[in-house]
Amino acid sequence: MKLLQRATLYYAIVFLVLLMVLSGFFYGIIQFFFLKSLDESLLREKQKVDYSFSANKHPDQLVFDADEEVEIRPVPLQEKQADSYHTIYFKDEWDTTSSLQVESEPHRELVTFLEHKDTLYKLTIRKSMIESEDLLSSIVLIEILVLLILMGSFLLVNVWISKRLWKSFYEVLNKIKKYNLSSGDALVLEKSSIREFEDLNSVLQTMSARIQKDYRVQKQFTENASHELQTPLMVIRSKIELLIQRPNLSEDQMRLLQSIDNASQKLSHINKALLLLSRIENNQFSKNEKILLQPLISKIVENFTDRVHLKKLNLELNVAADAMLNLDPTLAEILFTNLIQNAVRHNFHGGSIKIVVRQGKAEFSNTGEVLDFDQQAVFERFRKSIKSDEGTGLGLAIVKEICNVGGITIDYKYESNQHFFILTW
Repeated sequence: MKLLQRATLYYAIVFLVLLMVLSGFFYGIIQFFFLKSLDESLLREKQKVDYSFSANKHPDQLVFDADEEVEIRPVPLQEKQADSYHTIYFKDEWDTTSSLQVESEPHRELVTFLEHKDTLYKLTIRKSMIESEDLLSSIVLIEILVLLILMGSFLLVNVWISKRLWKSFYEVLNKIKKYNLSSGDALVLEKSSIREFEDLNSVLQTMSARIQKDYRVQKQFTENASHELQTPLMVIRSKIELLIQRPNLSEDQMRLLQSIDNASQKLSHINKALLLLSRIENNQFSKNEKILLQPLISKIVENFTDRVHLKKLNLELNVAADAMLNLDPTLAEILFTNLIQNAVRHNFHGGSIKIVVRQGKAEFSNTGEVLDFDQQAVFERFRKSIKSDEGTGLGLAIVKEICNVGGITIDYKYESNQHFFILTW
């Protein structure tokens, strides 16, 4: 989730919580003042009745509001109590608007006691609250609607303002995503009117310049080291070949020279593999194009024909004619060469290899012994079986790096005495 979306979500959650809390609080406050107003109205009606007693008039002669009910009856003196206000629910007897209506309506009731001519009267005054409740509900609904409109307006304004404020940041982010160290170009960022973003641009440009300098130095060192190592290695191998050709060498001397020759060959392969890894990591292979896999893989398999016959391997090749891969041609050839070489090298004598390639997926499987290390480390550099003297332990590391560069997913598993390498793109 993007920062702006997350911030908007948090604002919305906070607003909804505040809306619920404030709506309840607002409802309670308004209800309090409504009840207070009703109680004052009921008290005035009591004062009317009290005045009628003092003027020797009967309460029946008084006129009350239409929504009020007044009951007055004499009671024993010992029943006298303090005035009390209640909210009760019942249906008015005079309400005949609907014979089917059974719901009770809220009323505010005042129960008080008045004395007149040595007689105690119990006065009950009820006033309907239905209009007050309707008005209260309308006010609360309007208040909620206004708050929702304010909340929505605030969120929209906040999104609009945030997009304008963060525009410079996203422009910088897009330029960094597209920036390529191997291009040799400096990272150029537009100036921002916001101080924090301008400071960020300055730091990024300084950092990119330093990284590019380190990249050039590392690239130059790798290329020079590889080139300088190849020359003495070639000299060593040529001298060894000359020594081997001498007729007066003993068997022990011949074995030692052969061992030195094998070591120099291995060192040469390691040097070339490390240089290749460095070039892949530095994105020096970027000429991607659509490659038909059937002719490419068939050509690579032909190069391994002698080794396949020597180990008496049963090789099954099934490549769809329309299978294609978008990758640098050099990397594509290295990728499939390493996978096929791995399947041939780490196989039983008389084992099998199966290559199945379809559009968007390729599966390489071969018989072989179970790994003597964690299978999750199969793509690590210099990781190989302790039983094997062949290889440098860099072949599958190169395969993994090419997959990373080409956006290819590669998975490994071992089932039924077979190694499976599955590529999807």
